Amino acid sequence: MAGQSPGRSALVVLLVAIPVLGMVGITTVVASNEATPAEHAVLELGSTEARVRIVSAPQTTLTQSPLNDAYWNHSNDGVITDGPSPESAPMTAASLFPASTRLLSIRSTAVVAETKNGLGSFPAVQGQPWDPAFAGKWNVTAGAVPTHDDEIMVTPATLDRLGTAIGSTATFTAPTAGAFTIVGTLRSASLDDAAIAFYGLPGVFDGALPDDSDLMTEWYLPDTALTWTEIGELNKQGATVLSRDVLLDPPPRGTYDEGFDRYGSASGTISVFITLLGGLPCSRWLSSLVPPSR
Repeated sequence: MAGQSPGRSALVVLLVAIPVLGMVGITTVVASNEATPAEHAVLELGSTEARVRIVSAPQTTLTQSPLNDAYWNHSNDGVITDGPSPESAPMTAASLFPASTRLLSIRSTAVVAETKNGLGSFPAVQGQPWDPAFAGKWNVTAGAVPTHDDEIMVTPATLDRLGTAIGSTATFTAPTAGAFTIVGTLRSASLDDAAIAFYGLPGVFDGALPDDSDLMTEWYLPDTALTWTEIGELNKQGATVLSRDVLLDPPPRGTYDEGFDRYGSASGTISVFITLLGGLPCSRWLSSLVPPSR
């Protein structure tokens, strides 16, 4: 039959091949853009062992995704949320660990700074992002690191946006007015090279210290590894955790709420959906070219 109708046979092959090749291509591209567990650990944690967030008052029913500390559930109704519970009296991060435990704080805010073209609003990080424990997540690229509240770091692109250089002054009008000396540059693995961002010690931009705003602060443990069992105990205290050990060796399915898994399969679902949308019109167009069988 193929020899008798080569043109028709070629169209049938194309009719089948185009959607299949499209699916393979899109799936390959999506997979190549997804970080491996080891890469994901570096992007999220740098060289630290774990990240802790206070999301609720102590809650014995709080559970979380083993691979994403932003997905957690504090009730038995299956509703997953990613915001702090309205309950009062949350624990402090420092109270969850022995006094000798080293903790690094990271708190994000926004600032309004004077640039060479006028005022602009930009993201800012308060904490110790230049600490060697964050290598891979944040990396110092030039200059020194802040040692006083009037010293800050910026991304390399920020220098051009401000029209300044290391050693110059950056002026802010909000959330509090002030001037800071730029002592060095820092590169974030989550931002592209053109991104504008500012980095300073805790509380220098908005006056809110980490211990005074635990619900808005991320706490990193440079030296303390946490197991999945230990994370379960911290969940009961109102904390969620992203652990390097758990990212690299997740718990077996069935030992946690598998409803969290659907958040990790979104990219695959999207790729198949896009493929089907792209393949159906092609299939219909090609089928219109195939002469009906007799």
